[in-house]
Amino acid sequence: MDAVIRARNFELRLQTKEYVEKKLGRVGRHLPSAINASMELTSQNARSQQDRVTAQFTLEVNGMVLRAEERGANVMAAVDAAAAVLVRRIDRYKGKTYHTERTRGAIRRGEDREAAADEGASEVVVKNKTYPVKPMDVEEAIFQMELLGATTSSSS
Repeated sequence: MDAVIRARNFELRLQTKEYVEKKLGRVGRHLPSAINASMELTSQNARSQQDRVTAQFTLEVNGMVLRAEERGANVMAAVDAAAAVLVRRIDRYKGKTYHTERTRGAIRRGEDREAAADEGASEVVVKNKTYPVKPMDVEEAIFQMELLGATTSSSS
């Protein structure tokens, strides 16, 4: 997995870089098929001491993008929070892809066609946005938006 670490508005020290690489390695263990990983750390003046540093993880996995962004009082706190969010998104991604593969297999075998069709009927499109992406069906698009954190889901 290729990892890129960028810092804006502050100098990235060796200790911080090693800490972020360690976190990326732990996240990578959850998802060994990840192709690219990037981490962007941003420092900004904020009224709240708790929101001074922003950490943003981005992973590319099989054409999907998993993203987590969190704020913290210092770099370590922001990185820890973002890594925790990313692990939850990875678990959701893995569960969803496993579930859809099982459903596709059942449909191919002719089993439970109505159950598979009714499963996606509970989703409601709330907001439309335009993103440059590959062609995909509605369920895959909703899933991709959830992984990016662009939608709120009542099932979480």
